[in-house]
Amino acid sequence: MGDWFKQLNGFNNCQMYWWYDLLPLSEIGIKFMNRYIAVLVILGTITGAFMSAGALAPAIDFMSLVVVIAVGVGHALGAKDGENRITRFGDGCVRGGWLGLLIGVIVILNVDAAAQMDFTMIIPAMAVAWLAPLYGYFFKLISMQLD
Repeated sequence: MGDWFKQLNGFNNCQMYWWYDLLPLSEIGIKFMNRYIAVLVILGTITGAFMSAGALAPAIDFMSLVVVIAVGVGHALGAKDGENRITRFGDGCVRGGWLGLLIGVIVILNVDAAAQMDFTMIIPAMAVAWLAPLYGYFFKLISMQLD
């Protein structure tokens, strides 16, 4: 804040976030704590959104998760000198999510139900295929908070 605010309120050494001084944590500890609180808020929001829509079970697919995390880890391992591995992991997860969607659509379209236009089987399968980009962007969002 500007000096005019400090003089106006009679504070010589005030900081914008003066309540941090009351806590026994250092400034670095506060920043790390804020990052983890942000991750918990993101997790809670996404979980709450699925719970309000019905249940969390339709949002869980192990194979999509494996594809997204494997591509993310592979992308992070390919980081060059000076590149942040957490950022590379998040970018790789997004790419893995889109690759997982393409793989899922190809698998869905190669099933007899697609040839017969049986939408009672195609639509739930498409919902599962779209979980891969959701996971990819979710991990990208988390990696942005932890970076």
